[in-house]
Amino acid sequence: GPGSFKVTRSDGKEQYMFPGAALLAAWQTSIGNDQRFDNVYAFDVDPEFRGTIQARLGILAARLGKNGIAPPGLHVIKAGLRDETFDIVQGIDDIIKQILDTHGKFYHYLGFIDTDGLGIKFSIIKALRDKLPYGDLIIDYDAAAVENTLATPRGYKILDSFFGTVVPRGDVSLGLKELYVAQLKNAGFRSVEMISASP
Repeated sequence: GPGSFKVTRSDGKEQYMFPGAALLAAWQTSIGNDQRFDNVYAFDVDPEFRGTIQARLGILAARLGKNGIAPPGLHVIKAGLRDETFDIVQGIDDIIKQILDTHGKFYHYLGFIDTDGLGIKFSIIKALRDKLPYGDLIIDYDAAAVENTLATPRGYKILDSFFGTVVPRGDVSLGLKELYVAQLKNAGFRSVEMISASP
């Protein structure tokens, strides 16, 4: 899952970074009980964030070691070059390959997918489900990005890839979240729930 999140003020002057799903899952180990993740796989498209993730996971492993707690397997997927911006498809493919090589197809996992910017095409989620069918996903559906994309000249082409099907043309913004849920069910996710995290 995403290792960190960045919030920027509207004037662009200040930025705040805080732990994302992968770091939070790793830190959960520090509670010291049996309800923990055995392995944490993280990547980010931004090379600066990847370095931050690696550093924070290293601090976690050191702290756990001092307290006599074995850390989970901590894996930050790296790009080919140190400062290279990551290709999302490559990152998820690398995670799938590592899990299959290490744990096999029957590994149960909890994945966090941030669709910010609609960069995660539906074909990627379907490939993840096809290759590793015994896991659960929490997907951050970016409704604002979907609506903004509808207004762009090539918007429907982008949305067709994001939804994995031809998006109906016209004023359909209110029904697109339901279309995404239907696509997840068609891809083999038997139980799909929509939860709003808006205030």
